[in-house]
Amino acid sequence: MKYIKKVLIIAFAAMLALPLLFTNLKPGAISEAENRALANPAKLHNDDGTRNDNYLTDVSTWFNDNVGFRPQMVVQYARIQYYIFNNLFSKDFKLGPHGEWNWVSELVIPTYSHTLLYTEQDLESITKSVDVVNDYLSSQGVQFYYMQCYDKQSIYPEYFPKSVNQYGPYSRTDQLMDTLSKDSSLNVIDTKPDLVAAKKTHECYSKFGDATHWANPGAYIGYRQLMEDINRNNNNEFRVLDESDYDLTPVDQGANMFGGVHKKDMIAPYTVKSPSAVSTQAKFLIDHDSPNDKYFTNSACGNNKKILILGDSYIHLFIADDIAESFGETIFLMRGHTDDIVNLVNEYHPDIVLFEQVEREQDLDVFDRAAANIQSAQQ
Repeated sequence: MKYIKKVLIIAFAAMLALPLLFTNLKPGAISEAENRALANPAKLHNDDGTRNDNYLTDVSTWFNDNVGFRPQMVVQYARIQYYIFNNLFSKDFKLGPHGEWNWVSELVIPTYSHTLLYTEQDLESITKSVDVVNDYLSSQGVQFYYMQCYDKQSIYPEYFPKSVNQYGPYSRTDQLMDTLSKDSSLNVIDTKPDLVAAKKTHECYSKFGDATHWANPGAYIGYRQLMEDINRNNNNEFRVLDESDYDLTPVDQGANMFGGVHKKDMIAPYTVKSPSAVSTQAKFLIDHDSPNDKYFTNSACGNNKKILILGDSYIHLFIADDIAESFGETIFLMRGHTDDIVNLVNEYHPDIVLFEQVEREQDLDVFDRAAANIQSAQQ
C-alpha cells in the first residue's frame, strides 16, 4: 500500500512539474492548432519606459498560452468536444443537425434570421444609384451585370443549427433581388435559384469543409449562369466551359479544426484541364492595393473583348480563372475600387463590367459612392 501511495505521489508531482518544465519561453510562437500567435512573455515596463500596470494579467495570459503540452491538450479537448459531445471547440463555427459545419458569426446570423432588412427608402436609394452606374456604363458602350452570391446557410438552411430562428419569409438579399429584378434595363444574376436546384446533383457548399464560401461545384454553377447570361446578350460569342473541361477527380476538402478534428468531404476540384488564359500582372494600368487583384490575357479565346470584374473572394478564389477562358482580357479587382468607376473605365476601356458581392458583406453604399463619382465627373 505504501508503495502504491508513493507511486501516486510521484505521478501527481510529475503531472504538476512537467508542464512547467516544458513551458515555451521563446517569444513569437505560433499555435498551429488554433492558427494564431501566442502571447509573448510579460514585460515589467512598457516600450516608453513607464511601468506596465497590466504586468500580472500579462503574466497570466502568457502562461496560459505557453504552458507545456498545451497544443496537445487543445487538440484532445477539441476531439472530445466533437466526437463525444457533437460540438465544435469554436465560438464562430457550429455543427448542424447532422454534424454539418457552419460559420455562425455576427455577419451571417442577421441575414439568416431575416432580422436585418432594408427599408423602402434604402431600396429606393440603391435603385437610383445602380441606375446611375448602369446608365453611365451604357453611355460608354459598356454592358453592366450585377451578380449576387450567397452564404452557405441561404442555400442549405437544413445544415444550419436549429437554435437560430428565422423570422418571416424574406431576407434582405431577397428584398434586393426583387427590387433590382424589376428594372428591365439591368442585367441581374441571382445565383440562388440555380444553386438550390443544383443541390440534387452537386455539393454546392461543403458539408464538412470551408463554411465561408461555396464549394467548387457550386462555384461552377454560378460561373455557368454568369456566362450563359452574358452570352444571351452577345449572340453566344463567348466560350463557356463545360464539366468535361475540368478535372472532376474528387479530393478531400474537409477542413481541419484545431489540428485534431477532421471529417472527410470528397469534392471535385473543378480545375481547368487545359487553360489558355495567362496571368499578366504587369498589365495593370492603375494602382491596385490588394494581392487578390488579377489580370489575365487570353490569345486563344477567339475574341479581344475585355471584362472588368469588381467582386470578392467568391470570384477571385474560385472562378476568376474560369471566366478568363472566355475573354481576351480579364481584370479582377476587389470591389472597393467601384468608388473609382470613371477612372477604371477610362483606363481599361472594358466591354463588360461585372459587380459581384456575397450577401453577408452587402455594401449598398458602394453604389452611392460610385454614382457620386460619376456625377462629379459629369459636372
